[in-house]
Amino acid sequence: MTVDIPAEYQFESPQLPSPVVLQDVGRYEVAGRLVNGKRLIYERKFAFGEKGNLLFDVPTYPQIKHAFDKIQANDAVTVSVKLAPAAASGGGAK
Repeated sequence: MTVDIPAEYQFESPQLPSPVVLQDVGRYEVAGRLVNGKRLIYERKFAFGEKGNLLFDVPTYPQIKHAFDKIQANDAVTVSVKLAPAAASGGGAK
């Protein structure tokens, strides 16, 4: 996903979620970078059922649930923007 913001705005310290390791079952990874401070490029990779692991014993359910809860929380992370200092003081381009 790519997000471009207008010149008079800036990102407020975007933070990327941490990866979630699902051992031999799958993975959840995110990567992101700012380009010229105005474009955020965000990539999310999720895999489940690697190596054919799709059936689990009941005692492992809490671990799997915890991993999916973490993934859900990571997907809910937001990125904020604010007026750049020059624009906020009226010095922005018109």
